[in-house]
Amino acid sequence: VHQVLLRNDLSPVVFAGTLKMEFSTRPQTVTDGVASREFGRVVVKFGGIDPSTGSSRSSTEDLGFVLNYGEKDWTEAALALRFGPIDREHPAIAPLFRHCVQVQLKKGG
Repeated sequence: VHQVLLRNDLSPVVFAGTLKMEFSTRPQTVTDGVASREFGRVVVKFGGIDPSTGSSRSSTEDLGFVLNYGEKDWTEAALALRFGPIDREHPAIAPLFRHCVQVQLKKGG
């Protein structure tokens, strides 16, 4: 769902208690020997205290999907603001959503 915001030039920042999660992309080139194509892999950067474990967390994790995921169906940024089942089921971020107290959107990525 964050890829919808990122495609609309909005960078979501989610605060789960004292843990900050910043969503962005990193480039990935896929080559099949004939042609190359550039993709934006969606990543989350953690910083702060993880409320589910109580320990400090500072890492960047690849969420396993690209910016193009869902682009035919999810075209409006407003659809992403409801934090759908994709977020709640993703193992890297799902446990943190019960602690979510604030969401910010930064223009530009």
